[in-house]
Amino acid sequence: MSEANGNSLHSLVGLSGFRCIVADPPWKYGAKRPFGASKEFRPNSWNKTDIGAMTKYPLMTTEDICALPVADVADKDAHLYLWTTNAFMREAHEVAEAWGFRQKTILTWCKVKPDGTPSMKMGYYFRGATEHCLFAVRGKMRLNVRTLPTAFLWPRIGQHSRKPDAFFEMVETATPGPRLELFARRARPGWTTIGNEADGMDIKDSLILIAQGKHPCYGVEKHGEGRHEQDM
Repeated sequence: MSEANGNSLHSLVGLSGFRCIVADPPWKYGAKRPFGASKEFRPNSWNKTDIGAMTKYPLMTTEDICALPVADVADKDAHLYLWTTNAFMREAHEVAEAWGFRQKTILTWCKVKPDGTPSMKMGYYFRGATEHCLFAVRGKMRLNVRTLPTAFLWPRIGQHSRKPDAFFEMVETATPGPRLELFARRARPGWTTIGNEADGMDIKDSLILIAQGKHPCYGVEKHGEGRHEQDM
């Protein structure tokens, strides 16, 4: 954990930090955005009956994502699950390194229909039916189990950008807490969740408050598992 200016989770509140971090950044596509994507906002919350009724989630440049003080809230031994898209595989490696993690492998969500065939969307070349999650490590912590694959056949989720509950169940099986989700869509029992859909705050401000032990949803006990205040 970074000790820069003494402003770390350990030096401020005596906690070891998060051992499990999941992040789903709002990558800024710009000119290489996919079909129908906004240049400035990710349609992070909408339904098929009213596509205009969406939560406008500001996109972030790779530089801004790299600059987030994630290292200040991570334990010296931690796992990072970093979601990315085909267009941002290289940038995801840059982000993981900037946050103090070493890339180890790629997890792939293979989106399938009920009959098991690929659930495809649009694409400039091949039609997209996958999303990828960079798995990276800080320190030397191993997985709780050694039998997990790198490809997962999960159905497509109707809500844009939402990740399957099965993914979080897999993470909870593989990596011990305390657990933090960045750019979260909703609160999750046993996790500290931040993001403008979860706490209504700027992600950087939330991380700074967590590092100071002042975030309203911060509920990590020393040497314990993550928990939310509402679960107390």
